[in-house]
Amino acid sequence: MVIAEDILRIAQAMPDYDIERELGRGGMGVVFLGRHRRLRRGAAIKELPPSIAVEDEVRERFVTEAQTLAGLAHPHIVPIFDYVERDGECLIVMQELPGGSVWDRFTSEGLTPPTACAVVMACCAALQHAHDNGVLHLDVKPDNLMFDAESAVKVTDFGISRMITGGRTLGTVDGQVLGTPAYMSPEQARGEDLTAASDVYAAGVMLYELLSGHLPWQGAQTAAELLQQRLDEDPIPLRDVVPSVPQPLHAVVMKALSRDLPSRFDRAEDFGVAIGEACAEAWGPGWIDHAGVRIVGSERMSMAARTTGHIAGAVRPSADAVEPVAVLDLTDARATGAPGAVAAPSGAHETGTGAAVRPAASAAPATGAAGPAAAPATGAVPPASALETGAFRPSAPPTEGQPPVAPSAPAVDDDPPADPPPAADEAPPAPPPELEFTAIRASSSDPRISGADLYGLELADLINVRDVLNPPRTPWRPVLVTALLFALALLVALIGLGNSDREGTLEAGQVIIDGVDVRSGERIDLDLSEDVIVEVLDRSLADAADEIEITFSYLGIGAPGASGALRDGRAVIEPGLPQRAVGGAVEADVRVLSRDDVVAHQEVGARATQAPYLTGPFAVGLLLILLAYAELESSLKPLRSGHTRIRSYIGAAIWTPVALVGLLLVMAALGRNELTEVDVVAVVALGVVGGATLVRSRIGVARRRRVRTAVKRAEKRVTAGVGI
Repeated sequence: MVIAEDILRIAQAMPDYDIERELGRGGMGVVFLGRHRRLRRGAAIKELPPSIAVEDEVRERFVTEAQTLAGLAHPHIVPIFDYVERDGECLIVMQELPGGSVWDRFTSEGLTPPTACAVVMACCAALQHAHDNGVLHLDVKPDNLMFDAESAVKVTDFGISRMITGGRTLGTVDGQVLGTPAYMSPEQARGEDLTAASDVYAAGVMLYELLSGHLPWQGAQTAAELLQQRLDEDPIPLRDVVPSVPQPLHAVVMKALSRDLPSRFDRAEDFGVAIGEACAEAWGPGWIDHAGVRIVGSERMSMAARTTGHIAGAVRPSADAVEPVAVLDLTDARATGAPGAVAAPSGAHETGTGAAVRPAASAAPATGAAGPAAAPATGAVPPASALETGAFRPSAPPTEGQPPVAPSAPAVDDDPPADPPPAADEAPPAPPPELEFTAIRASSSDPRISGADLYGLELADLINVRDVLNPPRTPWRPVLVTALLFALALLVALIGLGNSDREGTLEAGQVIIDGVDVRSGERIDLDLSEDVIVEVLDRSLADAADEIEITFSYLGIGAPGASGALRDGRAVIEPGLPQRAVGGAVEADVRVLSRDDVVAHQEVGARATQAPYLTGPFAVGLLLILLAYAELESSLKPLRSGHTRIRSYIGAAIWTPVALVGLLLVMAALGRNELTEVDVVAVVALGVVGGATLVRSRIGVARRRRVRTAVKRAEKRVTAGVGI
């Protein structure tokens, strides 16, 4: 019933498609099989969990990531046909892949070692293309590697994890992790910033598992334990689990699994090239023919798969290594000294997962040019130097009933002599035997720890894994610093830091405004809702002028002024427009005019005493505060997840000073303090620094709040589950 309702919901959001059935369900979404009605083309339709898709930040990332992912075009990346955001649904329409996943094949029929290596190389080719385009996968695993109708490997779910998590490692307070914990890198487990090396690590875990049937750690029962293991413990060496894995391939895998980020492959293509070289060195250049998987889209990898030498990215064992390239069982077949051909075990390694490689039982024995050597006892391991140089050449099989004879150790020289040329009548050495590989399946003894299932969860239930490992405390320091900076800005707005220079040519006692001498140095109170009376006491000045004008300004920015005719040394000025445009503390310039020529003038400090709430400065200041608050909230909104955003820092650095300048205007409109350049510079500087500390405070508070909210929601679910 639930599935039918889901299909109906998807069909309503996608009227151009017939939704046939559900293909699969995972923690990150459900995949449905659809068919375009007009094109009759099958498609896989992935639906993000509806409870998560309703979140604004998820939908915002969905659109952003969709635009980026639409540009990915690679033979090993599943083609995306469309992205749909409609009726509360976030849907991704991609190519139908009927061949199933690598995990399906791994758990059923198994994969041979060459197939496993080729699959991971194809994955690396896809990852490198995505990384070059700025896209991380962050959920590399066998489930997300699919086979198309021609058995070509396609990597799916690029960007899905980032759409939901924003690049963070999220989990629940009860130890579940969003994603697949088995393949997460140490930095991903810690909730740190992720790079291409994080995807390389996941690919390394995947190759380790495909070659051995086991994960590089054992004993974990929960996702939290599994993540903690990779933080505290080095992975189990691959050859400790499957000794038959060739040493070069072992070295490559363990390098990819390094906990130390600089020691790991930092490029997916380098990892893929190293795999190809190791396989060619161990099994000969024809190993790829046994894989049944084509590797396209990377010329370096294609060449490395056929190259027995070494090119960039190879990992060679040390010259004095004592471990062999492969464990030999010479009762089944004989190794040759041909370069690039290394024999492998004849039977399955007793791990319950099958054997890595073995030579064909019918392979003919081979001899070296120097003559046959005695065969080693069953299970004997020849020296690594012998395998690497081709000096170890076992003789023909022992006769029935006769035990094999251990080979004599080859001479070790700084410059070993070359093999003598064969005699004219001597037949050339036999070609290397054909290699036969046994498929490896996933071990049934290792429980697979799944990630959190988003169905039934909301974004508020998820918190950063680093907050699970280290619960955040209240960020007292940034909170106190932010409060102190804003208090200083308020103090500047109230008392001011600077005084404006007053220029003018009038002298004391010449001009009086509303009973105050303009040269007294006092701030003149002007009620601009009534007429302003100006008296010119100096008779000669009064005779030379015919008009008095008063202009107003804030920080040198002019505001409307007013003027009145001068008769008998007295002028009555009707304020008019300044009544609404000017309010509170303001700069005023009193001009004595004669036919528009300035006879004398004086700059004074004034205070418009009419109701400030109806004046321009108050309205502009309040508007700036409200606008800055709205923009600041928008910039800080992503921080509710506890995740740092550059956008938030930029927004805070812009809109916090704007809000403080608006506060200055409001204080000036209330007559508290006249605006000066020093005041503005001071509050802008305090605003920029305060904005940064505000972001830090919000991040800390949000992280703590999310943890507490998630704990409460988990407690409610537990309480509801036990019926309390």
